[in-house]
Amino acid sequence: MSEAQKKAKSSPGVLVARIAIFGGLGILLALAFVDFRMKRNAEATSSAIRKAIQDKGEMHDLTKSELSALIQGSPVVSQTDPRPLDSPVVRTAERYEWRGMFRTYIVTVGYSLGTDPAVEIVEGPGPPTRLE
Repeated sequence: MSEAQKKAKSSPGVLVARIAIFGGLGILLALAFVDFRMKRNAEATSSAIRKAIQDKGEMHDLTKSELSALIQGSPVVSQTDPRPLDSPVVRTAERYEWRGMFRTYIVTVGYSLGTDPAVEIVEGPGPPTRLE
């Protein structure tokens, strides 16, 4: 390698370009990791709710108060219209949103009536669960 080639590789312009490229890749990797965590939290919550419903069996209902122990991460919780869930037993619904950097992951839970209503429908990552 000639002296001119060595000098060109170690010039300040090349160094700045390398720092910018690796810095940009590092930022993208961090953003993708945050998005992956949000997706994983939504999937884990959906799976935990479905498993708890199965474990309770048909004779016992999973109630809204028991649901808070199954939530992974810190989603944004909001009331939503239960009509899109298309079930005659669902009277109220909550939407749990995990907002990643690129996507938003949603789990919707439909409840029956009462002071501590039973979980009737779970929609989100995985197959929908309908308990009718």
